[in-house]
This record gives sequence, C-alpha cells and structure tokens, in this order.
Amino acid sequence: MKNQYVSELTNGSIINSAFVVSKKQISQKKDGSSYCRLELQDKSGKIKGVLWTETLERTKVR
Repeated sequence: MKNQYVSELTNGSIINSAFVVSKKQISQKKDGSSYCRLELQDKSGKIKGVLWTETLERTKVR
C-alpha cells in the first residue's frame, strides 16, 4: 500500500514514496551547476518539483 500521494504533498514535503516522473528537464544555474525540474504523478494528480545540485549529484539523475 502506498503511504504518500501527490495530492497530499505540499511545499517542502519530504518524499518517502515512489512516483512516476512524467516530465524531466535538466538545466544550468547561472553559476554553471545543474539542477533538475520534475513533474511527479500518481493516480491522485501531478506536482512540480526541483532537485537541486547536491541532490542531483547524489541521485545521478540523467
């Protein structure tokens, strides 16, 4: 059973569940480091999110 749904997430939520990544865009900040814009989705809806440089490097998102 899923313990977290997109419709329950708010700004600053810590995510401890799996979601479908329906959109992904890796971009560059002004200082040249990368960040990733995401759209997460499940049966309850969609939500936009960001993986900042440190998290992006740890998770190895491509």
